This record gives sequence, structure tokens and C-alpha cells, in this order.
Amino acid sequence: MSAETPDHVAITKVRCRSLGGLAAELTVKDHAPVVADEPLDFALGGLVGTDTGWTPVQYQLAALISCANVAIALTAQDQGFALDGLEIRAQSDLDLRGLIDGDPDRQPEFLHVGVEYRIAATESAERIEALAVESDRRCPQLGLFHRARIPMTQVWTRDGAEVCAFRTDGA
Repeated sequence: MSAETPDHVAITKVRCRSLGGLAAELTVKDHAPVVADEPLDFALGGLVGTDTGWTPVQYQLAALISCANVAIALTAQDQGFALDGLEIRAQSDLDLRGLIDGDPDRQPEFLHVGVEYRIAATESAERIEALAVESDRRCPQLGLFHRARIPMTQVWTRDGAEVCAFRTDGA
């Protein structure tokens, strides 16, 4: 942190270097670089994906659910919630018009994002819902999606049965 930056503000830096075409190398601090690319069937004019890495949208969804994982772990700790296991899955529906057709009046947009939280816990449904609500509030990535008014469905399940669900229509 610098003298100008308050202690409660985290600064994150990443670097992207084009590898030519649609592929890019992404680096953070001293960690091993990763590659972002598009699939082989993604072609725009003379540019074609080489499928050498995740797509940028896959990285965005991974950022969303890994951030949710952190928020859930911290919230569970603060609530004295006995969390025995967690798996999070996400899916997006993305309207690519404006990107793929060059329409100057459109910008690509998420039409919907669905997140499923598969929780292992012996806590009551009420405690699971309280964990869900508070961890959603605490998650910067979920906040980003909410403030962007992206329609979202979040479903929390235990042993394959729905415990609670939250839906936002993006309005």
C-alpha cells in the first residue's frame, strides 16, 4: 500500500501480452503465466482461435466463483458455520452481437449467469440461507455482476436438493 492508498483498498495488477491472433499470455506477480484464447471454431475475419487456453469469459466466470468461494469461507468462519464441503459451478449466456458482426450500435452482453453452490453441511436451511445472503454481499465479483445489472440465478443445493435460490432480473 502507498501513502495515498487507504489500508482498506486493495490494488490488483495483472499483465496481458498478445501472442498474436486471439491468444494472450496473462501474468500476475511471480506466478506461472496462463494463456487466454478462443476455441478453434471461433473465427472473425482472418482471426481464428487456437484453443491454447481458457476463453476470457471462462476466466471471468472462474473469477466470479473463486471469489464467491473466498467470501463463503470467510463468512462461514465469521458466522461459526460448519462448512464440510463446497463446489461451485457457473454458466453464462453471452450475446456476442457487436463483437462478431461489428454492429456499432451493440455491445456484447451477458444475457444470464447461473451459479450453483453445492454445499456439504449439517447446518439448518435457515443458516445456509443466511450464509448465502451474507457471502453474496461480501463478494466483490458478485457485486460487480449485480451493479452491472446482469440477470443472475443463484441456487444453493445440499445432497442434490435445493435449499434456497436467488434470482435477479437485471433491472
